[in-house]
Amino acid sequence: MIFLEWFLKKISSNYYLLNSEEFKIFSWGPAGDIENWLRSLARPSSDSILEWLRVTFNITEEPDPIRLNACRAEMNEFKSFIWKVTPILKVM
Repeated sequence: MIFLEWFLKKISSNYYLLNSEEFKIFSWGPAGDIENWLRSLARPSSDSILEWLRVTFNITEEPDPIRLNACRAEMNEFKSFIWKVTPILKVM
């Protein structure tokens, strides 16, 4: 009973786990085989999981412009290096 209480205290500190469908079945579901009830849940698609994560954690897919410019500058520098080195390597 001590471990169950510890587990429930840990779960209650995480809003997303506490309000998940799986935890609702575990904590308030009908008596009986929990595994069968969990198997009856529809498996979420990867698109629905991705959308949930975007909304939950406020993720935007817009890149940071400063970091984007830094990466482009580094790629351009590497590109110019390759253009210089390629003819030398062909001669070797």
